Amino acid sequence: MAIFTVFWMVFKQILKNWRLEIVLLAGLVLAVAISSCIPIYTDGVLQTVMLERWQRSSSSNYPPGTIQISDEQWYDYHPLLSENQWRDREEAYEQYLQLDKILQKSVPEVFGTEVLHFSKTGRTDRKPVLPLDPLEETRNRYMDFAFLTGLEERVDLVSGRWFTNDIPLAGEPIEVVIDENASYDLNLNLDKIYRFPLETGKYEERKYLDFKVVGIFRVKKDDYNQPVWVERPPFNNTFFIAEEVFENLIKRDDTSPYKYTWFWNMDYEPVRYHQLDHIIGKFKRLETEIRNISNTIRINQSSILSLEPLIEQGAALKKLLLILSLPVLGMIFYYIILTASLTIKRRSNEIALLRSRGGSIFQIVVTYLLEWGFLGLFAIFAGPQLGLLIARLMGASAGFLDFVSREPLPVIIPPDAHHYIFLTIAAALGSCLFLVVPAAGESIVSYKQKIARENRKPFWQRYYLDVFFLIFSIYGYRELSKQIVNLQNGASAGSQHILDPMLFLIPVLFLATAGLISLRVMPWLIRFFSFFVEQLPEVSLTVTLRQFFRNSGQYSPLIFFIIMTVSLGIYSSSIARTLEQNFIDSLMYEHGADVVLTEKWHFDTPTYTAEGQLVSSDKEVIFEPPFHIHKELSGVKNAARVLTRRGNISIGGRNLANGTLMAIDPVDFAHVSWFRDDLTEQHLYYYLNLLIDYEDAVLVNREFFEKNQLKLGETVSFRIGFNAIDFFVAGVIDYWPTIYPSSFPLLVANLDFVQAQYIIEPYNVWLSLEEDASLQAIVDELTEEGIYVTNIKDVRNRLVEGRRNPERMGIFGILSISFAVAVLITVMGFFLYNFLSLRKRMLEFGVMRAIGLSISQLVTILSLEQFLTVSFGFGLGTLFGVIVSQIFLPFLQVSQNLEGVVPGFRIVIQRSDIGNILIILGISLIIGLLILAFILIKLKLHEAIKLGEEV
Repeated sequence: MAIFTVFWMVFKQILKNWRLEIVLLAGLVLAVAISSCIPIYTDGVLQTVMLERWQRSSSSNYPPGTIQISDEQWYDYHPLLSENQWRDREEAYEQYLQLDKILQKSVPEVFGTEVLHFSKTGRTDRKPVLPLDPLEETRNRYMDFAFLTGLEERVDLVSGRWFTNDIPLAGEPIEVVIDENASYDLNLNLDKIYRFPLETGKYEERKYLDFKVVGIFRVKKDDYNQPVWVERPPFNNTFFIAEEVFENLIKRDDTSPYKYTWFWNMDYEPVRYHQLDHIIGKFKRLETEIRNISNTIRINQSSILSLEPLIEQGAALKKLLLILSLPVLGMIFYYIILTASLTIKRRSNEIALLRSRGGSIFQIVVTYLLEWGFLGLFAIFAGPQLGLLIARLMGASAGFLDFVSREPLPVIIPPDAHHYIFLTIAAALGSCLFLVVPAAGESIVSYKQKIARENRKPFWQRYYLDVFFLIFSIYGYRELSKQIVNLQNGASAGSQHILDPMLFLIPVLFLATAGLISLRVMPWLIRFFSFFVEQLPEVSLTVTLRQFFRNSGQYSPLIFFIIMTVSLGIYSSSIARTLEQNFIDSLMYEHGADVVLTEKWHFDTPTYTAEGQLVSSDKEVIFEPPFHIHKELSGVKNAARVLTRRGNISIGGRNLANGTLMAIDPVDFAHVSWFRDDLTEQHLYYYLNLLIDYEDAVLVNREFFEKNQLKLGETVSFRIGFNAIDFFVAGVIDYWPTIYPSSFPLLVANLDFVQAQYIIEPYNVWLSLEEDASLQAIVDELTEEGIYVTNIKDVRNRLVEGRRNPERMGIFGILSISFAVAVLITVMGFFLYNFLSLRKRMLEFGVMRAIGLSISQLVTILSLEQFLTVSFGFGLGTLFGVIVSQIFLPFLQVSQNLEGVVPGFRIVIQRSDIGNILIILGISLIIGLLILAFILIKLKLHEAIKLGEEV
């Protein structure tokens, strides 16, 4: 009965404090959703990758669920006895039975899905067969004996009948059936007897095994190309016999089995990514087991092992996303702890009374455990459902806070998500219960004494935790710098590094430290400004600043929330936008334009005889496609001709180096090419104008220019084959679209001038497209005009493929979701603070009304408080976010091996992101002020003051 009393008391407490309980529940649900979305997203995105990779490594004949295993016994003989001496036939047969039993039991358990088809076969060595009838045609016929399970269901008898399963008596021929292709090709006739040579010693008389063709079959048309064949038809060299007859045959000492093969086609679609590790582990254990039985095992078809790298990729992805989500999880936990502390604070008097009346600390803690355990139980069910939605949003991310319409990820709640869920709930409830213990230790006397010291400094200020965090942050920065130096020295060219978790943890620690130090300094700054404000006649601002100075502790949690939200939002958006922009820049520089077309210029020359007959010719004619057509295509903004050739560069007849010549039309190139302004000293148009003004001008890369001590106006020759073209140096460039340092030295010249000096050679066509242009329509239109495209480089497809990368989607998705959740809990904290602050200060506002302050003055005081809180938090958050981005984002280029990549790495801090944060906080501020004003207007003096106590 006592336990029901406890549950009833807990239930009443939940109803009594339902507002705070809902707020706490929201925090628990968000924490579970964020933590569970990591394994949910990883399983969903790698499920898609797994199926795509599995299908690519398979074929129509051997789909992804195929496993084919062979035991090639012809490899296994006893060389000590004789080169051709096989081991004991009974031993070989027992080995086959053992393998067959293990494989048929264990292989279907590897996937644990439906077996769509199973078959097995065994065959002997292939040998020449002879007709029994000496009058029948003798020709080379090489055949083998085999059995194939399920053959009857896949073929139709053309003539004759099926063999019997009975073992023939001594002297009787073995009944066989053959493919009609074997009947035609080898002239094997129905009801005829043929002889199969047996194994004999070197000096023994030849022995034969007689067999009779009793049936001829044809493979069913519908089954011919289906993935049901352990060996593909047609069967031109095989006599099929019953399995029982085959087993009896291979026990003889004068026959030798060639191999056995088992074939499974299993339903692979239900297989989930989280099962992959278990499946591969079972398959490897099975492989070890069967290889211990036979050393001639061959696994011919099993693409499942090609997916093993995905296991490591998934573990790394989960680790990365967990690291990126830690800051927002920390903020959610801070929010949960703050809400729990407010709940405990409101009920501290009740707790003290329970202790004074004999209640133990354990009983009080258990009561709160039951109360919050109910909330945690609800969060366990609701949180993962929200996590599914978050994972789908992450799968649709294309950038920071940028989501596109994309096929939803096939997400489920994988088993490992429950580990995240229960660990999150346990950590959250443990943190909350940790706050209950000190409160449960208070007696009614000590509680009243504690109230008297309510305005003392918070724990972290009394023990200088902010200073400790500052020291640890500086140490982390130094360690990160050392780690980056090691990467610089040890990273191999072209290697890819996943985003270093330290690039997120150390900056977040810096931001938290800066926020705490700001809160320590804030009261003294306010006190400084209050000296000037006190001279003003308006009382509202004076009261506001005094309230801030005397009770700064009650504003600190909300200000810290805002600082962390704004600064983390700026840093997160800077990471995402920096990665995205540099990815786009690298692709655009590599391609040079939206689309690059290579077209067919070489055509065979028709040759005619004296009689006018057309004959083939090896001669080719070069035909330049009409260029103007490209500019008239639908969806094309502009087009440019670009010729790139390798050749020898010389000055005054002295060969200097092999280099690259890019010949362009400067006017068209200006409208088509992509080029970043910071890659050269002058704007791109400056260099193109030089080529327009002087037809024989050339632009030279700086390294070549300085190495050979060239001067502007000096003549440079470029030789292609036996032809040399002279240019004069008009400008010096550092980089140029599509040209990397490995292709230097570089000369950029006028295409018309080069074509006038040299033969017309095939060039590429660069296109600038409208946003919704169809490349296929452009190619079709060119084909109709007689222009045939042989190669296409489409930067848009590369961008789409890059944005679908699991790591990239995960990074952008978790950063976007984390920012949105951080803003959400900040807004929730803002409204929670306003509500509790107003309830707590009812007496204070009543006294102010009693001494003559108007409602408008009270609203002004509260408005100033809220404005100062939001402004202080937003201003410091913006400052810290920008500073940390400038300090830590340069490390990103080394962590991802982007140092030295062309074009150079640049940091992107988007002002619009800061503006969006300001708009969200501004709207929250306005709504909060309207609610407060409404409550204050309804406030009546007798409701606020009752014998000098708060209501």
